[in-house]
Amino acid sequence: MATGGLTPTAKNRIYLFRLQILIIDGGLLVLRNILDQSLTAKGITLSVCLNQEMSTITKLKSRGVITQVQYDQLFPTVGQVPTTSTMDITLIICLLRYLKFFGLNKKFDWKAMPLSTDVTVEADICRLKAFRNRILVRRSSSALKIQQTINDFKICSLDPEEEKRVQEEINKSCP
Repeated sequence: MATGGLTPTAKNRIYLFRLQILIIDGGLLVLRNILDQSLTAKGITLSVCLNQEMSTITKLKSRGVITQVQYDQLFPTVGQVPTTSTMDITLIICLLRYLKFFGLNKKFDWKAMPLSTDVTVEADICRLKAFRNRILVRRSSSALKIQQTINDFKICSLDPEEEKRVQEEINKSCP
């Protein structure tokens, strides 16, 4: 997509959109990979892992860390098997962080941004979570801003050059 004729605001919107996609979608793929590789390395299925950690998961649910919807994803109805492909970033981070099976450092400070020199899995997950939260919070700092952002998304174009071309076509056909 050409961006030569875009205004700074339009360019910023496109870059922010790409950054959101990278962090949310790309980050989700990385986290699923970490979780799946941990299971594969130990030769265990997700179902077995979750059943072994059921008491911890139940505590997380009772404390409101895991929602009922997330709990139902982890323990679906009879005949269905849980899979990481249906889990979102929040749930996967929660599992990696709280379940002993995954072996992350329990003393890691999840509330502080890690130093750039810290390249542990915990630090990378923490950074991903923090960046995702910053972008989403910045986009929704107040209800008014949320509504305005939604309204902007309804009418804005991700490709203003294409929008201009379409408008020119409309103007030609409707003098």
